[in-house]
Amino acid sequence: MQSVVVRHRYTHLPSFFSRLLFFCTKILFLSILKHHLKSSIMIQTCTQRVYQSTILLIEDDCDDQDFITEALLGIDNKLAIHIEPNGNKALNYLAALDDKALPQLLILDYNLPEQDGAEVLQLLMQNSRYHHIPKIVWSTSNAPQFKKRSLESGAVLYMIKPSTMAGIESMAREMLAQCQLAICNE
Repeated sequence: MQSVVVRHRYTHLPSFFSRLLFFCTKILFLSILKHHLKSSIMIQTCTQRVYQSTILLIEDDCDDQDFITEALLGIDNKLAIHIEPNGNKALNYLAALDDKALPQLLILDYNLPEQDGAEVLQLLMQNSRYHHIPKIVWSTSNAPQFKKRSLESGAVLYMIKPSTMAGIESMAREMLAQCQLAICNE
């Protein structure tokens, strides 16, 4: 086993400064090495794989956009959240994406302008390109017919919008769990 001797060329400096410079260089080298190892040896388990996921949020209400975005980013600040205000714009956005850039989760309001959430889901289900993306409908309505129609149209969950931030944060955790399940099953 060879030993490595690190020599530095600052011997003309007083020994204190020489040691300080050597120590700082060593710290810099170790931090660069640590960063490199983290980025090149990223081992992800299913519980960690929401790392840099993209979520498409289809929601026309600005307050609801802000609430759910804040809750999701509070759980995982590495998420990328793209927001579209209606189904047509969301479908155009998805159509323009490369297959590798598709979102890992789609969250949509039931009461959207132009088309309701179930109609948007039906359009999405016509294209096999979107089948693997979990789709969650969230709504202020707890009408059983809306829930039934959403689930029959391809939603994995139908959730009622909570009235508190704590409720929205809890719902966001459940939404991200669906995203993790989908990634782990790929």
